[in-house]
Formats: sequence, structure tokens, C-alpha cells
Amino acid sequence: MKKKFIIFLIILLTCTLSSVFAKTELKKRVIVSVKAISNGEEKRITSRINGKTIENKIKVDIVRDKDGNIEIISKSFRLGKMPFTSKFYFSLNKKDIPLNKKNEYIVKKAKGYFKVLATKKESFLEGFFNEDHGKLILTSKRKDKTLTMEMIY
Repeated sequence: MKKKFIIFLIILLTCTLSSVFAKTELKKRVIVSVKAISNGEEKRITSRINGKTIENKIKVDIVRDKDGNIEIISKSFRLGKMPFTSKFYFSLNKKDIPLNKKNEYIVKKAKGYFKVLATKKESFLEGFFNEDHGKLILTSKRKDKTLTMEMIY
């Protein structure tokens, strides 16, 4: 009985310490509807969600750390007929994303990247979001092509 109690205390202490030192305060995965336009032509996006290939929707993780900084990270998806996957990543500093009266973060020209294979292209993110809903627009320019992705959840 005493041995079980000691094991219980050790497990409890381990869980408590891991939550104290955890970097993440909030992690939310959302499924966003996407409309992608490349050089004026609408592109189909496909991704795997719950084991099924879904069109024009992708998984996006919104992670807020204890300091209030937020990361927006997509899971892999395919853009158009490309045989390889893409993803994007944005790190938003708390001081650069004010809250409006509706408790939504406002994003203006946040820098991040859009990754295709090993190539990372500088991208920009604009719009608004909170834990329940959002509308974000990603813009990425490469040589002579411009990609715009409108994401709504």
C-alpha cells in the first residue's frame, strides 16, 4: 500500500512539474476552408483529414505560449497538381497582434514562410482570428508567381 502511494506521488509530481515548465498555454487545431489563387487562377488544395483526402480544407495549429506569442502552423497539403506537399509557418509576437473589441487578434503584414520541398519563400499574413473563428489571407511571391490563400474557420 505504501509503495503504491509513493509511486502515485512520483507520477503526480512529474505531471505537475511538466505542466509548470510547459511552453504552450493554448494549442488549438482548426480545419480551415481555403480558397487559393495563383496568378489569377483558382487552385484546388487537397489534404488528408481523418484519413480521407479532402478538397479546399487544411489543418492549422494555433499555438499560444505563456508570453502571449502565437504560432500559426499548417499541416502538409497539396496545391494544385503539384506532386509534393506544401506548408506554412508564422510566428506572431504579442506586441504586433493587438486585440479588437470582439476579442480577435488583428494581423497586419506578419512575416512567415511558405515551404515547398526544401524551398522556403517569405510570405505575409493578414486578417483576424481568435480561438473560435478567423479570416486570414496568406500572400507568397515567387519569381513571376503570386499565391494568395484565403483561410476561413
